[in-house]
Amino acid sequence: MAQRPVLIASTARDPFVSELVRILQSEGWEVRALHTIGAVQRAVRKEQPALVVLDVMLPGGDALSLCQQWKSDPATAETPVFFFSVLMARDRCVEAGADGFMLKPSEQEQLLEQLREILNSRVTRLHRRAK
Repeated sequence: MAQRPVLIASTARDPFVSELVRILQSEGWEVRALHTIGAVQRAVRKEQPALVVLDVMLPGGDALSLCQQWKSDPATAETPVFFFSVLMARDRCVEAGADGFMLKPSEQEQLLEQLREILNSRVTRLHRRAK
């Protein structure tokens, strides 16, 4: 089975995200950068990603509401969602069902450690489920 991609959604010219994409790709993850709510919504349904990383302020809609929709839908409820933001929105993200939150700009290694933890736990869980 092919590895499921990591989807990262933010504004089109976010250097924080460009660096995150580069690092995750260097670790062997297929990473897709998306720039609107609509694009990430379609990709989640179609690709069943290993992880979705969203900017709270994603253009084109309400990323928190989108997370709530995914978490209440059996088809996407198990998809881990990690938010980042320049705003302190941790409580709102947790209420929306997020699996993690990080303020940006943040220490890059701390962010990567959290994403790796989510990715590794999901890969293990999905692998066990397939047996």
